[in-house]
Amino acid sequence: DSITSMQLAARARRDGLVVTPRQVFDERTPGRLAAVAEAPVTGARENDEATGDVTATPVMREAGEWSLRARFAQWVIVTTPGGLALDAVAHGWQAVAEAHPMLRARAVPGGGLVAGDPSSPAPAGLVARIDATAAAADDLDALAQDAAREAAAALDPARGVVARLAWLDAGPDRLGRLAIVVHHLVVDGVSWRVLTDDVAEAVRAVAAGTTPALVPEGTSFRTWAAAAAAQAVSSGRTAELDSWTALAADAASVPGLPAPDPVRDVAASMRRRVWRLPAGVADDLVGRVPAAFHCGVDEVLLAGLVAGVASWRGGGGGGLLVAVEGHGREPLAGGMDLSRTVGWFTSVYP
Repeated sequence: DSITSMQLAARARRDGLVVTPRQVFDERTPGRLAAVAEAPVTGARENDEATGDVTATPVMREAGEWSLRARFAQWVIVTTPGGLALDAVAHGWQAVAEAHPMLRARAVPGGGLVAGDPSSPAPAGLVARIDATAAAADDLDALAQDAAREAAAALDPARGVVARLAWLDAGPDRLGRLAIVVHHLVVDGVSWRVLTDDVAEAVRAVAAGTTPALVPEGTSFRTWAAAAAAQAVSSGRTAELDSWTALAADAASVPGLPAPDPVRDVAASMRRRVWRLPAGVADDLVGRVPAAFHCGVDEVLLAGLVAGVASWRGGGGGGLLVAVEGHGREPLAGGMDLSRTVGWFTSVYP
């Protein structure tokens, strides 16, 4: 899929080979990819100014002022080897933040960010050690979750504090936990696939007494956001406005359900249901059915949703307006490489 193709492109770049996610889809085999792979071009980023004012993207504008709240964050918890030192974690994270300017961003009034802001606190100083040597092994995961929530509450994007780390030191002979907490304004789900690898690589290097050598980002988030804003006012995009407006205007309450209530219908009241498909059915879902209908798995899932709602309604009730969320990492110009770029790219369309 598109996300794993970006991971493949990022790991290839780390080993000195340049292939694009599009080429992964088009070529499909290692042999054909080898034929189109190229060496990195020295100085390819000379015209990419990764630091400075970042145009607010549509998803940032939609989030509005509440996106500046401290707890509007994501986090990942990973295990750490016994005997690790705080210095290795702190300076490893410093190297990661220097490789990704959005991890040193500051929110500005009226929307937007300043990437790589020199006034932001030093990343190494935002790493805390928690003594967990006396904690029971079964309690470490819960303690790490508590530490992550505390770190999220201490984020302050207006002051440039968009990331905090909490390291639970379980002693020299046990695996510790590291909670990496990042404000959602500067990170998304795909970014974490880059960050977790980079953190592991950087911390290992510092612990071994060497300088981390992380692969730099290809195209910066700042450059991509500027390209998105320019495309939004292009004649090709503005010509689409009437059709999108008409589509969104069809929004109506789902028959049989109460109208949305901004007080009641919030994230805290959300519930989740999980169903597991047998392996054979899942195989058909992601393989045979998309191939037969020349579409992606998203279209298959949406068709299933439509069928389910139609059945629930008894076959009537008109259309159903759905907001479809995507990773948003579309190269908006030739040569853009977003496979290692950290930022909030998410797209949503009706």
